[in-house]
Amino acid sequence: KFARLYVQETSTNEWVNLLYPETAKYLLKEVAMIPKEIIENPALQSLARTLRYFIKERKYDYADDIRNARKDSRGFEETIAKMLREARMRLEQKEKIFIPEDEEIKEVFALANEDFESTKLALVILAFAFPSKVEEEKRES
Repeated sequence: KFARLYVQETSTNEWVNLLYPETAKYLLKEVAMIPKEIIENPALQSLARTLRYFIKERKYDYADDIRNARKDSRGFEETIAKMLREARMRLEQKEKIFIPEDEEIKEVFALANEDFESTKLALVILAFAFPSKVEEEKRES
């Protein structure tokens, strides 16, 4: 919730302010004690990049639904599927949005099966952060 409130309170009408990547990683590693393997997982970062698009559009529903998903429900998977459908639709409308590969989505679901709470929290917090330098370099190439 902290990440969302920070973004909402520090953003202006013209610009969405996100967390610094270092702040997001600190929160994930030191506060939430999420393993480095999850935080730095390329598939999870790829999906966070798509979720970040909607956050920048001030559409927080997907992030909220992922954060509130319970392991014993299908909410996590259904929310991601719904988000990807909308992302593909926006891509067809010529909007610049990144869509992860199917293998990356499968890897995120496998990660969630191993450690659900850590995976969903990492996904949401990474989405509320500016892209890292590595992610920016990937986007440019």
